[in-house]
Amino acid sequence: MKKTTFPLAVALAIAAAPAFATPPAYAPQTSILTIPAPQPAPGVLLIKDDKGDKEAKKHAKEARKAAEKAEKKAEKAAEKREKHAEKAEEKREKKAEKAAEKLEKRAEKAAKAEEKAVKKALKEDRKAHKEYHKLLEEARASDHYARRTLRDEAERETQARAVLRAAAPESRDMAALLSAGALALLGDRVAFAEVEDDALLTYRNCPPGLAKKDPPCVPPGLAAQGVTYEEWVSYDEDELDRIYLDRRRGYLEDLDDTDAQAATNDTVVIEETPRRIVRLDDTPVPGEQKLLLTSAQIAELYDLRPAPAGHRYALIDGLPVLLNEEDYTSLLRINELALSADVAEGVTVAPTAALTQDELRRTYRLPAADPGYKYTVLNGELIQLQDQAFETLQLIRIARAVL
Repeated sequence: MKKTTFPLAVALAIAAAPAFATPPAYAPQTSILTIPAPQPAPGVLLIKDDKGDKEAKKHAKEARKAAEKAEKKAEKAAEKREKHAEKAEEKREKKAEKAAEKLEKRAEKAAKAEEKAVKKALKEDRKAHKEYHKLLEEARASDHYARRTLRDEAERETQARAVLRAAAPESRDMAALLSAGALALLGDRVAFAEVEDDALLTYRNCPPGLAKKDPPCVPPGLAAQGVTYEEWVSYDEDELDRIYLDRRRGYLEDLDDTDAQAATNDTVVIEETPRRIVRLDDTPVPGEQKLLLTSAQIAELYDLRPAPAGHRYALIDGLPVLLNEEDYTSLLRINELALSADVAEGVTVAPTAALTQDELRRTYRLPAADPGYKYTVLNGELIQLQDQAFETLQLIRIARAVL
């Protein structure tokens, strides 16, 4: 056996120690040998990971920046929404203020218009009040009026019995037309251009006293305001009622102060006219005795039911009307303005006849009416009325007709 030298044996033992021997229990403080670091096996490449760390840090940094940017953007959007909401609120407040100002101006305008309307109505009432008393003075100064007011109760009863027996011309007898059901209301189904003049007189909106006017049927006061025939005959009950009530007011406005006037003005005799709205009950009604036919007689003449409580029938140019207390008061005041008509001796007025002015004159052999006056038949009595009072009476006939 070939012997190995000692130094070589030691070197081999040290070189083989890492593979087979366990680590020593202690590390020597000094080494007598320097062992080179083991080299990688051929074909194995070791790569340093510094670049991966930088990429991760870069992404993290970018993420932080993106988050910060998004946060700032969100803050700006919130601020923008807040400012937008504040501007919208300011805009709404300004709009509400403008609307309130506009409503206030409208209210002020409406209040001024109402005040103006009230003043105008009061002015019209005062004017109607003066006109009424002027007409009353003129009527009382007339010989026609004096003869009419001198009729006593016995004469009134005799005339009423004669009138109730008088027959009207067949084509103008409103009682016959009403009982036969031939009287029609104006409406959309009526072709007015096709209605004959005679038949037109039977319609409510066209009293015989106005049928031959130009425009026909329209009360002169309204015609002067531009109301046409076509407009007038198309008015419904509400519109007709409004027109009539406007006119009626002038005959009722002064009822509260007639006592004072009677005491201070000796030229105007007021005591025979109603001093207040009449009460239609069982007590006597001032001025009612001056009407020839009573409410009950009119109801019997036209086969009507008795007038309900607080109402009276009246008869205007052949057409019965149903009146409440205010209506009846105005009718009595209009009757107070009437002049008597010079009916030929032996001629009896037919209460149910609806006649034009010319027909009245021919039928009853009348002279021409006094200037500014027209003939009419009220409760079976032929009278003359000044144009304004006549027109109001025709409005009562239209607005309060029993149809």
